Amino acid sequence: MSILHLSALHFGTKNDANRWYNQLARDLHTDLNCNSLDALVLSGDIAHNSTFEEYEAAREFIMNLMIDFRLRWPEVVIVPGNHDFNLKRAKTAYTQTLREDYHGLQDDSHIIDREGDYVGVLDPEKYKQRFTDFRKFYKTIVKKPYPLEPEWQYTLHHFPEHDLLILGLNSAWQLDHHYKSRISINPDAFSNAMAEINEKYTYKHSRLKITVWHHPLNSPFEDRITDHGFMEQLAQNGFRLALH
Repeated sequence: MSILHLSALHFGTKNDANRWYNQLARDLHTDLNCNSLDALVLSGDIAHNSTFEEYEAAREFIMNLMIDFRLRWPEVVIVPGNHDFNLKRAKTAYTQTLREDYHGLQDDSHIIDREGDYVGVLDPEKYKQRFTDFRKFYKTIVKKPYPLEPEWQYTLHHFPEHDLLILGLNSAWQLDHHYKSRISINPDAFSNAMAEINEKYTYKHSRLKITVWHHPLNSPFEDRITDHGFMEQLAQNGFRLALH
């Protein structure tokens, strides 16, 4: 089985996408003697600023891969990274209020004290919309919308002919322009994913299980997952490989 895993492509223009694709296709054909793929995995940071133009470039890149390497829609696995939420949408989710005019409760997960003068009050519903552009792109590729509710931000891809199950997770679900190192796997999304896997016999007993997310587990910088508790649960549920 041939699985192509790409990460942090940061698509810009269609010219970039075409140039990168030509090089990649040449490497696959010539260096690896690979003329067909069984799965394509993109583990986040598809775009750079989560704009329509960037996702259009990404879509063209993926379409070329699918045509030339005989991939079908269900064989493409995509998860978001920290560059796949829209910065403008994230900012509009916060209402700035002068500190002396705000008399609510301070909550680190919803209220930001901005340089001591302002408090940013978060609208949870607007906050979810920062993944809207990624969601639209995702639907053009996978043919179904990406969930905006954090507790449902997981995807399952079953490859019955290879007895393979791939689980996609969102490690950027709590990130925005204020919180750049709040990286984790949503425990409710993880729990819901495990419940669905265990409810379906073919998922639970797949010979090989792979999980995909964006951020590293080990890094000298803050862009890493610090809570590794979910890894033990993955192992207990038969997962043997992680792509990130």
